[in-house]
Amino acid sequence: MPSITYGRVKANTVREGLAEVIQPYRWSPAGLAGLTFTVQYEFADPLPDDLDRVWLDIVDGTITPHEGICENPNLTVRTTATKWLALLNETWHGCAGLQDGSFKVSGPGRYAVPFIQSWLAWRELPAIPGMAKGVSRDAVRSPNATVRGALATLANRWNADLIGDKSFVLQYFLTDPLPDDLDHLYVTFSSGVPMVSEGVAPIPDVTIEMKASDFVLMSNGQFRMAAADARGDIQITGNKPLACLINKCHRRHQI
Repeated sequence: MPSITYGRVKANTVREGLAEVIQPYRWSPAGLAGLTFTVQYEFADPLPDDLDRVWLDIVDGTITPHEGICENPNLTVRTTATKWLALLNETWHGCAGLQDGSFKVSGPGRYAVPFIQSWLAWRELPAIPGMAKGVSRDAVRSPNATVRGALATLANRWNADLIGDKSFVLQYFLTDPLPDDLDHLYVTFSSGVPMVSEGVAPIPDVTIEMKASDFVLMSNGQFRMAAADARGDIQITGNKPLACLINKCHRRHQI
């Protein structure tokens, strides 16, 4: 592999990108700590004589790149070489690709979620106002006082193993918000990977209505959704199987 000087380097080919993708400023080390898995990339439209298959071997946060095909990868990423290079060069926000299907990550959620969230380029263009670039685990632990402040932690509050590779949209309607705070937000799960957005989703699969104050408590790990549902403090409507899954998989003590 050619040596790369520390600092962002523009990659013009997949082969150049393979050397750049492993650089330490590209990943959040805490996000991959303790995890061992492999990631296969499959690229459409590569340039002539460029690579169309590469893979990463990730062992406890250490990433080793390889050309070619990985036998039995844990995750598979399918996109175009053009999109991947744009993501690598920080001229395209990959979350949009999760929504429109141009960037597909398939495999168990327990690998997909930390893989996506630890890739720092995904935070170059935040999906929601106020989400800091490269959010640390210490920041995620910090108590939130508002719905807007809670958004950055919401994506970390799910049991990835139960979500699996499912794709659906979860809408929250919040009552009695603080002045100038949010009362509508939704979570888009694409192959098990969550992305949080403000506003109203066009066609949500499941809708949860709850107090804004309870939502903040939930984001701080101080609110049990299943118990609140049994008491009638929240209303969950929509796709029944998904509603039951959401009730089970929301993690009170993820952080």
